Amino acid sequence: MDNIRCALMDNGASVLSGRIKAQPRSRLWITIRKGMIMSLLTHPSHPGDVLNELYLMPLEMSAITLASHLDVPRTRIERLVKGQTSLTVDTAMRLARFFGTTPEYWMNLQKAWDLARARESIDVSKIKPLEAA
Repeated sequence: MDNIRCALMDNGASVLSGRIKAQPRSRLWITIRKGMIMSLLTHPSHPGDVLNELYLMPLEMSAITLASHLDVPRTRIERLVKGQTSLTVDTAMRLARFFGTTPEYWMNLQKAWDLARARESIDVSKIKPLEAA
């Protein structure tokens, strides 16, 4: 059994907390075990991965069951967990209420994911910064 602490960062990155029964098979766990916290900052996980690996798997809860608790279509949670869709404000509010977190926590996960993808695809090198007069 391992004891680990919890860290919820402003950019949406998070680390598990408490006692765990068995070593999870998640990419998040592998990243943390190797001491590569910076990887979470530069390569954030999709909010659906976090939802699945830090919440659903430990609770042994399916996306369908969660969807029924949140009163949303099952496809919304299924697609989120598969990384096929972005997290909406509506879903963030429902997840926050259900799991006792905040909507900001969930939206920060989405923001970190979106910014990381944008940094990979948007070239701003030709834009000259505004200079002070």
